[in-house]
Amino acid sequence: MRVSLLLNGNKRRYSEEYNPEHPNYERWQKARDLSDHRAKFVESVLSAEVVTRGLKILDVGAGEGNTSKLLAKNNFIVSLEPKPERIERIEKTDTLSPVIGDSLNFHLKFRTSI
Repeated sequence: MRVSLLLNGNKRRYSEEYNPEHPNYERWQKARDLSDHRAKFVESVLSAEVVTRGLKILDVGAGEGNTSKLLAKNNFIVSLEPKPERIERIEKTDTLSPVIGDSLNFHLKFRTSI
C-alpha cells in the first residue's frame, strides 16, 4: 500500500513537469533540453570509436529514453529504467524496447560469439 501511494505521488509530480502553468516548468524544460544535448554527445562519442549501425545496446538508467531514441534509428536498444513513470514516456518500437528494472536486480542473458 505504501509503495503504491508513493508511486501515485510520483506520477502526479511527473505529469506536473509537462504543465506550462507549473512554477518549475521552465527549469524542468531546461533539464529535458539538456538531456537531448547529452544524447547527441553520447552518439558523437560512440560514432567516433565504432560504426553505430546494427549494434545491440543496453541503456542503463535510460530516463525518458532520449539517448535510446536517438541510437534506435540504426540499432537495437534495450532501455533499462527503475522508475515506471519515466519508462512509460519511451515509445516501444521494433528497435527500442523499454524495460522497468534496475541494473542490480535485473538479469540479462547475453550470447557471445567467439
